[in-house]
Amino acid sequence: MKVLWFTNTPSNYLTGAEYNGGGWISSLELELKKRNDVELGIAFLLNGHPKKVESDNVCYYPISNPYKGSIMGKIRRLIVGDKSQRDYFASEYLRVINDFNPNIINIFGTEQDFGLMAQYTQIPIVIHIQGLMGPCFMSYFPPGFSFRDYILNCLNPFVVYKRYRNFISYRDGAKREREILMCNSHFMGRTEWDKKVTSIYCPEATYDYCGEILREEFYRPFDRNIPQNLTITSTISSSLYKGFDVILKCAKLMKDEMNMNFEWRVFGNIQPRYVERKVGVVAKSVNVRLLGVASQEVLRKSILESTLYVHPSYIDNSSNSVCEAQMLGCPVVGQYVGGMSSLVTDNNGKLVPANDPYQMVLAIREIYNNPTLNKSMGRNALDSAQRRHNKQQIVNDLISIYHKYEMQ
Repeated sequence: MKVLWFTNTPSNYLTGAEYNGGGWISSLELELKKRNDVELGIAFLLNGHPKKVESDNVCYYPISNPYKGSIMGKIRRLIVGDKSQRDYFASEYLRVINDFNPNIINIFGTEQDFGLMAQYTQIPIVIHIQGLMGPCFMSYFPPGFSFRDYILNCLNPFVVYKRYRNFISYRDGAKREREILMCNSHFMGRTEWDKKVTSIYCPEATYDYCGEILREEFYRPFDRNIPQNLTITSTISSSLYKGFDVILKCAKLMKDEMNMNFEWRVFGNIQPRYVERKVGVVAKSVNVRLLGVASQEVLRKSILESTLYVHPSYIDNSSNSVCEAQMLGCPVVGQYVGGMSSLVTDNNGKLVPANDPYQMVLAIREIYNNPTLNKSMGRNALDSAQRRHNKQQIVNDLISIYHKYEMQ
């Protein structure tokens, strides 16, 4: 069976590159190519590389994006318009499809325009739901934040332009995602939430459950010792809806109102100054350490040294960072949004209402003050994560889905 992937990342094409996002796709590739009944092709957007590279029994298809990167690319994008861009990418994707001639196409995510290929080919397409841009766009600005303030609070015109373009790009992506969900017939996902959201736009579509393989570092054996002092780990990004403001609000409550002694380690590519000004709290003044983008080894070590993991996002489907924490036997406190209830239950962590730092800090304190509860939640988190992220089961499920829809 020939399977063609369209992915948002180059997977294992760029070997040796530091990898911190989308690692589950490269992990899945490593497992899938162990099978002798699957021939795999992977297509992705990447400038400056050959059109086709065959390596280690996988055929990689880097696709150039002439409308991104350089100033000329941006000018070209403004000149040619949306229709010409769509026609260009459709022809490039069809070139790849015709060259590889797959039995089935697996598209990872709805963030790019890959899913629009259902309008151009009769080859069966299955879309693996990752995040969902529409719901994320609705939560783009947390309570107290606004588009006007976000754009105009900065005096640097380049930063203003970048923020504006990011917002417009996300808005347009959410509109395109709606079209993708409406024109496809087969989806796979891993939460009750993404199943229900896809059914809104395509009630007749099929939906199959399929888990995700985590990064290899989180499958290694471990010893977790709950620290004596409260230590929290979180991993977020620069998007406002990822909840950096929630971290600051909680940390201020814990330090100033509850007199708690703690350290909150925050990893990720975040831009703190704007949020600090809006909330009126500076991270370092409330024991929040901003540690930047970290390798999986560093994250693993931090989680194993932590009392618990906090996921403050205002919207999410199935956070891999939450799943990685659970694979290390660490309880999770998060906001009751999106697909989080498919991951975190009362016996392995705590979910609280969105934008309620009071309930969040109370949940944190409850787990911290009760080591027996912490250990019990940690064991349950590990058990559920091991079942959810069993490599062989995930590969078997995926192959079964492929056989269900493949073009004979």
